[in-house]
Amino acid sequence: MLKLLATILILSSFLRADASSEQVEGFLKKMFAGNQSIKSLKLKVTNVTDVKGHDDWKAYYVEFDAILKKDGRQVVQKMVWFSNGEVIAKEIFDLEQAKDMNEMVSLPMKPEHYKKENLIYGNENAKHKIAIFSDPLCPFCKTFVPEALEYMKKEPNKFAIYY
Repeated sequence: MLKLLATILILSSFLRADASSEQVEGFLKKMFAGNQSIKSLKLKVTNVTDVKGHDDWKAYYVEFDAILKKDGRQVVQKMVWFSNGEVIAKEIFDLEQAKDMNEMVSLPMKPEHYKKENLIYGNENAKHKIAIFSDPLCPFCKTFVPEALEYMKKEPNKFAIYY
């Protein structure tokens, strides 16, 4: 972890005050290029949003798609990185509000999040459309998601649930 943090801080000097998605992608590709476990890597910034209450910071939503050398397994992950154009970091905490800055950003929902083939319960014309993003190995998700689904399944005309 310390090695990753040191790499992030050292390479952050490559970013300028007007960090673009391409600069963030380039930085992250260089950072992950040193990982001997990765055979091939595709990395793309899929969205950029402002960080509420921190006008000089942006949140970069990044899709990471890698093939591992050891067994050829594909690893796909979505992550959020923050930059103010001078520094890039995976996690930042607001001291005044005692909050993780991940709590201050949210991915704008797009029509593709509500594709018919992703509908798992309910009516696609329901009043409330819920898109669930979860990790099946996350202890919280393993408890919360089934409970939430059971609750919403009781009212299929009120909730449309997408995964």
